[in-house]
Amino acid sequence: MYPYGYGPYYTEAYDWRWNPCYMRNDRLGHIHVPFLATNPSMQRSYHYPASRASHRQLQHIESIGGREGARIYRLKDAVIFKADMDIDLDGDPAAYHPNPNKAKLPFNQHGIAKDRQGRLCPVQTQGPHKGYWPSGTSLFDKKYWLDNPCDPNAYVNPEVYPYFVLPHPYYKDPKWGPVKIGDLGVVVNTLNGKMAYAIFADAYTGKYIGEGSVELARELGINPHSTEDKEDYKGGEQTKSIIYIIFPNSGQGQGTIPPLEQIRQVASQYFEAWGGMQQVHDVQNEL
Repeated sequence: MYPYGYGPYYTEAYDWRWNPCYMRNDRLGHIHVPFLATNPSMQRSYHYPASRASHRQLQHIESIGGREGARIYRLKDAVIFKADMDIDLDGDPAAYHPNPNKAKLPFNQHGIAKDRQGRLCPVQTQGPHKGYWPSGTSLFDKKYWLDNPCDPNAYVNPEVYPYFVLPHPYYKDPKWGPVKIGDLGVVVNTLNGKMAYAIFADAYTGKYIGEGSVELARELGINPHSTEDKEDYKGGEQTKSIIYIIFPNSGQGQGTIPPLEQIRQVASQYFEAWGGMQQVHDVQNEL
């Protein structure tokens, strides 16, 4: 685990440059974006790729150094890299509780949802998660967020949705696509051959990469818990054996959390057009 800090505040549509309520620049300081996604340009429909792309070689576009870094490539209009996988619990309405014995994670202000003034949302006073702080993700559902940004339903639940996490500002670089919050992808566990369709739902600032939700880990056959404690969320995969493939401009953008079946259907269309598992096998040793 890494200490929390402060850094730039960014939305998908506007650069607010500096907002002290949302600053973070560390490994786990995820960017939770209070952006009113009312811009029609952000509300796009899915566009399926027409046909299988022609073969091209891996194009190295970025290197994120360190033990938790990776070499980033473009291949046939997709971003691809191999990294480890830490576990992200942001968006879980039962992750943070004033009583440490009831919390899945220690108190962390950056993992708790914020109201429109940038203040921590209060603990929930009713519902199945009464007493817990609502937790947010970078991607939110505007249907709920516009009414109440402290509503847990506005965010992507990591226990339900397979999602991956990317570092800001790297993914915004035009060399990446650029990739946008809500874009879709495929994640492959090279240790057991399992794969999962996923959505880009959370972002953080820092020179680290390789993180996914609890559900993504489960679908890849990865234990989200450490071997020492079956109830914590310090598991994941520590070796660089997880391949992440992201398809730029494949999602509906900020403000929409698609149904799970839609995520899988659309991501599978992009994956097959890209080359599918055969393409993964062709390049995995070069990543």
